[in-house]
Amino acid sequence: STSAPSSSNSRIWPTASTKNTLSWGCKALHEKMSINYKSMRELWEHIKLTLTKFNEIYNLPFNEANTESIEDTYRYLNKKFSLIKNVKDFPVSKTFKTILNTWPGFIQNLNNIKEKYFNPRHWDMLVKEVQKPDFDFKNAKMSVREVWDLKMEKYQEAVDDIFERSKQE
Repeated sequence: STSAPSSSNSRIWPTASTKNTLSWGCKALHEKMSINYKSMRELWEHIKLTLTKFNEIYNLPFNEANTESIEDTYRYLNKKFSLIKNVKDFPVSKTFKTILNTWPGFIQNLNNIKEKYFNPRHWDMLVKEVQKPDFDFKNAKMSVREVWDLKMEKYQEAVDDIFERSKQE
């Protein structure tokens, strides 16, 4: 039947004024969802790019790793990430930012161990400090990933002391 709703049900049936409000509300929701989708897609594409770049860096031979170039790559990726709108509060974005934030310290550590004054004795102290006594720092094929896997940031204060000692000797 197409008769008008009873007075008790009239509150649930849209009137001309509520139809406009509902229509506007749906449009606003649709726009917000579209913005979030676009932003999440942009974030996902950036995460894929970052993983690709980081894998390229990880796979570099340690002896060929240029810390200035690595730092430039990090800065570019971090800047690009900061330009992505509407994703800062998403858990995946926060996790990604946390991972990205580990890189400046790693780059500094990498730079320090590549210095000419960082010799085998200092390497011995470092691998002992990070509890990786079997680490072969004399391996000519050592990759940046192997250095990353030392997780020096967990022992940063002691690692910094070793770097300072190496500079003074």
